[in-house]
Amino acid sequence: MAIPQYSVVTLGILGTISSILVYLSPLPTFYGIVKRKSSVGFKVVPYSVALFSATLYLYYGLIEKAIILITSNSFGLLMQSIYIIIYMLYAQQQSKVFTAKVILLFNLLTMGIVIGTTYFFM
Repeated sequence: MAIPQYSVVTLGILGTISSILVYLSPLPTFYGIVKRKSSVGFKVVPYSVALFSATLYLYYGLIEKAIILITSNSFGLLMQSIYIIIYMLYAQQQSKVFTAKVILLFNLLTMGIVIGTTYFFM
C-alpha cells in the first residue's frame, strides 16, 4: 500500500519543525551563560556533536538535493555555531583551547574525511 504524497509532505514539514525546536532547546542554557557571563559548569561536547550531526545531514541533503534536510540542518548548523561561539566568549582559557581542539579534530577533520571519502568513491 502506497503512502499518499500529502502524508509524506506533511510528515516532512512536521519533522522539520521538530528539528528546529530541538535546535532551539538550548536557548535557556545559553541565555543563562550570557546573563552570568560565565560558561563554567557547562560542557561543549554535546554542542560539538550536534554541530557535526547537522553538518553531516546537511552534506547528505546537498548530495540528495533534499530541501527538507537542507533547511532544518542549515538552521541547526547556524544555531550550534552560535552556541559554541557564545560558549567560547564566556569560557575560561583552558576551556577555549579544549573547545578549539574538539572543533578542529572532531568536526573539521572527521567531516573532511567524510567528504573526501564520498568524493573519492562517488
